[in-house]
Amino acid sequence: MSSEHYPSIACSAIAMLTSRTLGIVASALLITSVSAAYYSHALPVYNISTINTPEACDKSQGYSMIIQDGNGFNGSSAHGSPSNPWPKIEVHKGDMVNLIVCNLDKVQAHGFAINHYFDRGIALGPGQVYRLSFTARDAGHFVIYCVVFCSAHNFMVAQLVVT
Repeated sequence: MSSEHYPSIACSAIAMLTSRTLGIVASALLITSVSAAYYSHALPVYNISTINTPEACDKSQGYSMIIQDGNGFNGSSAHGSPSNPWPKIEVHKGDMVNLIVCNLDKVQAHGFAINHYFDRGIALGPGQVYRLSFTARDAGHFVIYCVVFCSAHNFMVAQLVVT
């Protein structure tokens, strides 16, 4: 049996294949759009226009400085991170925690987040600086980590200890 003898069957098969393909493409576009809309709000994105204009990465009095680069947080890759988080920032409950995070990497973005205190995190483009202040209201050990997949991602694990 060839399609010459049954032209309506061939046409309906093509129409079904075309509608199935269109359905798959439409579903893929919908999933991609929803994912992009979610992640554009869930994950911060650095400002592309400031990548090549780094601001000063100066440690102000009362601030702890975290340097991000291809070696992790403050060279955490050489300190045995992630099994040995580095650096460890120790404060007392009720203290004001002041951090300055500097991405000294010239090529890639790095992220910064703290469990419980700064869960949403932030992505910093090359040369960008971010200042964060909060009161350490709850005692415990809190993981500081990178929210951007980068070359040093596995080593970018530090710790905030609130006693």
